[in-house]
Order: sequence, then structure tokens, then C-alpha cells
Amino acid sequence: MARLPRALLVAHRYLGIGVGPFMIMWCLSGIIMMYVPYPRLPEAARRSGLGPIDWSNLGSYAGGRKDERVDAATVEMLAGRVVLRADLRTVDLANGTPIGAITPERASAIAADFAAWFPGIEQRKRPEVRELVRDDTWTFSGIAPQERPLYRIALGDRKATEIYVSSVTGRIVQATTRRQRVWSWFGSVPHWIYVAALRRHARLWNAVVVFVSACGSFLTVFGIVLGVSRWKSGLNGRRVRDARRLHHLGGLVFGIATLTWVASGLLSMNPGGLFENRDDSPVEIALLGSPPAMSRVTAALRGIARSAIAARAVSVEMAPLGGNLYFVIQDHAGRRVRVDESARPAPLTQERLQRTTVAAFGGAPVELLPSGDDYFLPEPPTPVYRVIANDAERIRYYLDPISGKMETSVGPSDKKYRWLHDALHKLDAPSALRTSSIRWILMIALLAGAAATGASGLLIGIRHVLERTRRHACNRGIGDR
Repeated sequence: MARLPRALLVAHRYLGIGVGPFMIMWCLSGIIMMYVPYPRLPEAARRSGLGPIDWSNLGSYAGGRKDERVDAATVEMLAGRVVLRADLRTVDLANGTPIGAITPERASAIAADFAAWFPGIEQRKRPEVRELVRDDTWTFSGIAPQERPLYRIALGDRKATEIYVSSVTGRIVQATTRRQRVWSWFGSVPHWIYVAALRRHARLWNAVVVFVSACGSFLTVFGIVLGVSRWKSGLNGRRVRDARRLHHLGGLVFGIATLTWVASGLLSMNPGGLFENRDDSPVEIALLGSPPAMSRVTAALRGIARSAIAARAVSVEMAPLGGNLYFVIQDHAGRRVRVDESARPAPLTQERLQRTTVAAFGGAPVELLPSGDDYFLPEPPTPVYRVIANDAERIRYYLDPISGKMETSVGPSDKKYRWLHDALHKLDAPSALRTSSIRWILMIALLAGAAATGASGLLIGIRHVLERTRRHACNRGIGDR
């Protein structure tokens, strides 16, 4: 076999010194993320921290202009007041006036209500407003710009829970515990390079992650080529010992897994717009129908307020479908019931949904999946309706089984991402591996092996540089005599 260019070895060595620490960090932090993911507050969890709606406090708000249309509307409690969240407005239903900017005192009251109702919170002292922030380590993604700035509030409980309350709408948009924060500093924060000073500049952060991931990909490819070459050539006739032997054998065993991780991590940043974004709004409009008038929504809410089914409601959310007006009522235990605008139960059956979705999906069959499929797995696993469009792209649409609302869609670009990132980065292909202990054991073994391989390579590179520096210093000393 022809001798490999020395430049390849030099590139691998110095890339290892520069990028090796990131590779080791990604592997070790990946293990931690398997147990403690990045903190987030799902909508269902947020609503479990709401108190029952006080319907006796409902005033005569009529929704403004009769022709005013509303795309989204939800009724819930806010610091002891029953409010209507309609699109980007929050209205006090007792008097029909908009809720102004949330003061620190009201934010503290919102936090106190959340602490009183959210399961598992044992308070030791009253909530304390710590600061008003535009963003920080735990709030960079998943929160609409319209919700900012945010109050960071310590609940004073045993878990040292901190929540973030929008100063605009009063919504609780994030929650973290001491355990999540501490472990995330060793897990998701270094894994995603979530350094606040860098993350605030989205383009720069994206460029840094792409650059480091690309360098890591080249590092791994060079290492695999060198490892295979030396294996075939008998390791150049020399006995490889210690760190070099560990690095060589580790690269042969864990090299491919390392390459798939770093390359798929690079793809997650969508370099060059590789995975295009698709506009689903035309399909959603056809699925939901024309937005109802606010006066119609509030009239229906007054009827719901008088019904027995709303007695324990913590949330009433508008859920239009096929041009008809429905609402989903949720209680504190998370149970959800769909009713029509006359407050009569209206469960969404597969047959009814099939008839309703003709305008949106052209008669494509509606299937009920027990817990998702290879492309969409609800968390926690729950039933979901799926529609596969009868077109060339075969786009998959996933609908909430209670409301019929579109949860997500998966087109050709999303399918590529599923197999090029999720399957390679998380080893969940097939999807049955997602909840299997086999996957966890395999992931930990591969990540630990890759980290050890990277650490040995870094050690070799640093030793080489130090040895060359020492020899150079010695040669200069001899020449100066």
C-alpha cells in the first residue's frame, strides 16, 4: 500500500489538539444528556400549575368589534383573575380590559399560584423575583419574541425551582430545577456550546458550531484513514504501546460511530439551508376553516361557564375544525374533553375526522396510531392521528386525537433529517430502540469509547508538541555555544 502523505498525519495531529477537547466534551456531555436533557416546560406541564377557573368572575366582555376574527383563544387564571388569551392579547374577563405590562408584584403572585398547584413543589418561602432578562442560558429557544422580557423567579421550594414569567402576557414560559441546571452545565450547555455571550449572536453561534463540527468530521475521517492504513501495513513494523496503542485500536473500533455523531451534529445546524422549511399554513387553514368572530367565541365561553363540565377546568382552549367551533377543556389532572360551542361533549372520532379533513387532505385516509411511528413519537407516547397525503411528496400530517389540531408534519426534507440526524445521532433506528435499554447501553459504551479514544489522541498530540519544543530548545542551546 502506498505511503500516506505526511500532511495527512500532521493535519490529524494538530486538528486533534485543536478540536479534540470538543470531541471529548461532546461525548461525555452526550452521556449526561441521556439522563438530564435540556430543561423545558411542556404546555401540559404549564397547565398543571394553573388553578381552577373562577367562572363567577366572568364579566360581560363581548369581544370588541363584531367582525373581529380570532385565530387562537384560551381561558385560564392569571394571579387570581380569569383571563382570555386571544392571539397576542391578554384580556381580563371580569371587566373586558386588556392586561397591561406585568409588574414584579403580579409576576410574584403568578409564581405563587404556580407553586401552589404544580405537583411536587414543596415551598419553604415565598417566591422571589430575581431579575428581568431578555434571555439567558435557559431561555434562548422555544420562547416567542413577543413574550420577552422575562421575569426570573425563584419559587423557594426544596428543588430550588426557578420559573420565567413573561412581562408582556404573564405566561410561564420556562421552569428549571437546581438538579437540571447543575447537570446541564455538564450536559446540554457544553454539548450545544450554549455560552450566553455567544448564543445571543445566533449567526455567529451557528457559524462556530458548524466550523468546529466540520473540523471534527475531518479529524475523524483522517484518523480512520490513518488507522486502516497502519493496520494493513502492520503498524509500520513497530510495536505501538500505551496511549498510541489505545488511540489506534479505539479509532478502529469507535471511529465510524464518532464520525456519524459529529457529522450528524453538523447537519443539525442545517448548513447552507440543506433542510428546507415548508409552509403548512395553507393546509392548516383548510383543516381549521375560517377564524370565528370574537363575539361568537365569547358567547360560547359564557355557555361553557354555565355547564357542569367546566366546573374543574384549568384551561379552555378554542379548537376550531372544518369551519366549526369547538373547545378543549382540560382539568388539573390533565384530562381533556372536547365540546362544541353549546358546551355539549363532541369527541373526535376517526370517522368524523375523515369527513372533516377532505378539504385539507383531499380524502387521504386518516389512521389512528397508538403511539406515533418512525417519524413522530409523542412525548409521553400517546395516540395520534396520521394522514399521508396522496401526492408525490407523501407528506405526513399528525393530528391531536382530542382537538384535531395539527401537531406536526413530515415532508421529504424532514424525512432526510430524520435519518441523517436523528437516526445517526441518537441511534433510534428503528424507532423501537428509542425506549429500549439496549440503545442506552450501546450509546453509553460507544460514547465512553469515543471519549477515551479522543483523550488518548489529545495526549499523544500534546506530548508530541512538547517533545518537539524541548528538542528545538536543546538544539538552539547547542548552537548558541
